[in-house]
Amino acid sequence: MATTTITLLEDTAEWIASLVAKGLISDSSAYVQDLVLQDWRRRNRERTDELLIEGLDSGPAMPFTEQNREEIRKVLR
Repeated sequence: MATTTITLLEDTAEWIASLVAKGLISDSSAYVQDLVLQDWRRRNRERTDELLIEGLDSGPAMPFTEQNREEIRKVLR
C-alpha cells in the first residue's frame, strides 16, 4: 500500500469527519480510496464506450475466418 498526503478544504474535511462520526465510513482514507475507485471505474467505462463506438463506426462487420486469424498472428509475431 502507498501513502499519499492530500490537502482538503476545511468544509470537505469536516464533511468526511461527520461521516466517520456517524459510522457511515470507517475513516477518511477509505472514503477517498472509494472515490478514486469510483472515478477509475467510470473512466474505464467511458473509454470502453469510446472504443465500442469506434468499432461500430469503422465499417460493416466482416466474418472472422481462420485465414483472418492467421493473418493477425503473423502481424503480431
